[in-house]
Amino acid sequence: MLGALQRLSGVDEVPGMTVRGTLTTPRARYTLDPVFLQCVLVWERALIAGRLSRGSEAYHHLVLLPMGARALADADAVSAVRRLIADGTRPTSG
Repeated sequence: MLGALQRLSGVDEVPGMTVRGTLTTPRARYTLDPVFLQCVLVWERALIAGRLSRGSEAYHHLVLLPMGARALADADAVSAVRRLIADGTRPTSG
């Protein structure tokens, strides 16, 4: 699981990260938070998905954006999502 998340977020190694137990244990969940957040930041930059906070306790939801929905509906969804991520992570000229 950790390896797949690291590949999705572009993180080859997370120094000092040790996960014990399952993803349902608080220690494992909190240890993986930086990897989850990096995935979300990559998706946000590519306009695939974004965070939405709701409620008095600020629960965060990951929301699929229209460009992400179109990419997932593409005949080659994997390539479409990869293109969006590649375009979103290119440096902008300025």
